[in-house]
Amino acid sequence: MKTRPDAHEPMTEEDARLVRIVSDACAPPAMTPVRRARFDTDLDARLARERWRFAPWLAAAVTAGAAALLVIAYAPRSADTPAVADDAGTEEAFMLAVAGDSSLDFEAALPAEYQAIALMLDAE
Repeated sequence: MKTRPDAHEPMTEEDARLVRIVSDACAPPAMTPVRRARFDTDLDARLARERWRFAPWLAAAVTAGAAALLVIAYAPRSADTPAVADDAGTEEAFMLAVAGDSSLDFEAALPAEYQAIALMLDAE
């Protein structure tokens, strides 16, 4: 297995000189203290602005969620909404009407919506 020649060997003088030349050519000029202070201030302002970029959307989502919970929690219950116990009685009456084989009992045992549909169909 071949190993790289520069894996654990110290850098030669020629390689070190090449690294210095490339580093000097690519390094930005040193900042003056005034320019450095302005750069730091601008960077801090940008970071603070990015930190709070989604805050209005988050506040709107939390407010909408709280409003939805309040509407659901305090929505008035309709009086014509049958309770679970009423549904059980209606289902029992419906099954008895089907077993009795009387069409009058059968239609009377239907829920109000189905009775209205049955009346419309009988009118034709």
